[in-house]
Amino acid sequence: LVISGSSAPRILCPAEASFVAKQLQIEAPCWDVNSACSTFLTHLYNLSLMDPAKLPEFVLITQTEQLTSAMDYTDRSAAALFGDGACATVISTRVPSRVQALWSHMQSDPSGADKVLIRRTSTFTQDGRAVQMFAIKRTRDGYEKVKEQLAEEGSERPLYFVGHQANLRVLEQVVQRCGIAPERHFSNVEWFGNTGGASCPTVISQHWDKIPAGSDLA
Repeated sequence: LVISGSSAPRILCPAEASFVAKQLQIEAPCWDVNSACSTFLTHLYNLSLMDPAKLPEFVLITQTEQLTSAMDYTDRSAAALFGDGACATVISTRVPSRVQALWSHMQSDPSGADKVLIRRTSTFTQDGRAVQMFAIKRTRDGYEKVKEQLAEEGSERPLYFVGHQANLRVLEQVVQRCGIAPERHFSNVEWFGNTGGASCPTVISQHWDKIPAGSDLA
């Protein structure tokens, strides 16, 4: 099974997952789940809702982002924030790994649907201030929800944080408000900009060896 997704798909039909599978010479079902910057976590969440016994042994999820192609470079308030990136993750419900997805949660607030847009025939636009305040609040809420879940389980494992790489100021606000120690926060936005759905997984990949065994990652 191959699932792909992005914030601004280069191809609308067929699914971009089909082209990923073609390049890798994989003959398997392919479909896209596009959920903008939350695409990676949306892929994991959707898989968590499926019957593990009915999933294939391996699932490939990819987030392919070419956001610079959707920018209006006369709009310096937005164009300077974004970069291109891609990530691929192999998921299995049967083959053990050093990493395990223990819990997932997803929440949406449709009232802000018009605050960040990439229209099919246009370029990226956003209400920057509204989006930033929303991102800080929701990221903080999500982190606190993970802490509550771990507390209910009686976990004493160290918790590390990787947030969506919207911009460094948003992440710094979340870290400050949640009391996250600097050594437990990883980012790459300062080097690559906001790479949409590829941002979180690329941070995890780059810092893979810095996350100690027996830790949790939110």
